[in-house]
Amino acid sequence: MFSTDSAFYRLATWIYTFALLNVLFLIVCLPVVTIPASTAALFGVVRKLIRGDDSAIFRQFFKQFAGNFKQSLIAGWILFLIGVFGFMDFHMAQLIHSALGVFVTTTLLLIALLYISVIIHIYPLMVHGYFTLRDLFTNAIKISLYKFHLTVANIVLIVVLAFVCLQFPFLYLFFFFSLAAYLTYWIVNLKFKKVFASEKKQDEISAK
Repeated sequence: MFSTDSAFYRLATWIYTFALLNVLFLIVCLPVVTIPASTAALFGVVRKLIRGDDSAIFRQFFKQFAGNFKQSLIAGWILFLIGVFGFMDFHMAQLIHSALGVFVTTTLLLIALLYISVIIHIYPLMVHGYFTLRDLFTNAIKISLYKFHLTVANIVLIVVLAFVCLQFPFLYLFFFFSLAAYLTYWIVNLKFKKVFASEKKQDEISAK
């Protein structure tokens, strides 16, 4: 039962890993300004876990935190400002009581869906490889629209997970963010394998 090869041991290890990663993420987020870098670090560790490397969670977390700090901070502020202006526009659209108001509200909701999709993809992209800030946002938009049903499934899974955690609030403290990041990177990585493999193949053809 307590053998390192047993199912019980592996389950206990995964529970410990996700709980530790979740608590670490929340603690590092406390200064608020560190939320973007902490999110990048969270996805960086999750990427390692998916690739089978579950060692040195603390070291990996702070390595990813430091390595992605500047870019994640700039990207985070850009996303935050877009979100603030988008919320203000949506609030103003509610004051238009006509067909124009319905059109503007619908358009803003579609933009909000794209906005959420970009947030879901931008941090996995950031830790997947080196991109300039411009390329990061461009690729986040492109990949979020590629196989869009996977993006929708990703959003639905996060919402379901959030609902479950609402029934048991302690799960937010120990599991929600690490599990949400794991699910997100796992789904997004399915796209990465297709998109970047296709780009690599095109580069090889062009080089001939």
